[in-house]
Amino acid sequence: MRYLVVLMAGMSIYNAQADTGSEYQRTAKAKELVQKRLKNPDSAKFKDLHLDTFPSGGIIVCGEVDSKNGNGRYTGFRRFYSTGVTARFKEDEPKIFDDVYTMICSK
Repeated sequence: MRYLVVLMAGMSIYNAQADTGSEYQRTAKAKELVQKRLKNPDSAKFKDLHLDTFPSGGIIVCGEVDSKNGNGRYTGFRRFYSTGVTARFKEDEPKIFDDVYTMICSK
């Protein structure tokens, strides 16, 4: 529950930024936040990137990323979403991630 409150707060901040930014800027910021979480950020390959609207009106960037692991091998595409403040993967909190991704990203 605490995570959802933090997510909603992040969405409020991102919503204020989203009004002045372009789709390109939002997507670029999401990629940057995702890459910061990867072992080999330069190997990141993105697909299915799209913007969706959070129920509070904020913008969320959803998509998938593949990157190399510590052995230099691609690990397979993983779903993510970004609020513009942070990027989240399923392994962060599986139940909450699935709920958010299903509710927002899978429209």
